[in-house]
Amino acid sequence: NALLLAHDLEVIEHRRVVLNPFRFRRSQAHKLGLPFAERLRWASERRVCQVLRVRRAAGTLVVANLHATGDRLYKGIPDAELLRAAVFVDGFANPDEPVLLCGDFNLTVRNSRTLAELMTPEWGFSGATPNSAS
Repeated sequence: NALLLAHDLEVIEHRRVVLNPFRFRRSQAHKLGLPFAERLRWASERRVCQVLRVRRAAGTLVVANLHATGDRLYKGIPDAELLRAAVFVDGFANPDEPVLLCGDFNLTVRNSRTLAELMTPEWGFSGATPNSAS
């Protein structure tokens, strides 16, 4: 995964979080009731969320990018990874700092509890649409 920025934007801070470390997978697999084969498949590819604090003319902005696990049968997997990323990004952002959380979530508002939750006033995100192919 990479984040490409315009030349007039300056990266002033960069962090990342692994979205599917062992303990998280173990906890979520139990919660989701995942079969053993699915647990092994989930562990086969490391998933990361990158977060940047960017300086622009109007102040700073937080930009985060992730590619959640794609799973046709168990949408709880990418949903859990998205929530983990959102919590991390929210903790990284300063109060009232704009946040752009983007990437391939492998979810839609139709099959994700997290996307719906992120668009509530408590979280304050917007922009998710119901017309994704995943």
